[in-house]
Amino acid sequence: MVLGTVLVSAVAYWCIASAWMGGSIGLNPMDAALRMGPHLAWTLTSLANGAVEWIWLAVAVVVGAWLAR
Repeated sequence: MVLGTVLVSAVAYWCIASAWMGGSIGLNPMDAALRMGPHLAWTLTSLANGAVEWIWLAVAVVVGAWLAR
């Protein structure tokens, strides 16, 4: 369940970053998601998220592990 929580979070961050980038250059989110590389996705995610968001992500992983028991 921990891997599932991390995977869903990563896909969600990827989709949010690609929608933001794609909207600014006129692409739909799916095209932008397919064209965006991991470095750009990481850069946009780290710019958009502060310490509080990373703490909430860690809390989500812990809660996912606890619920999977």
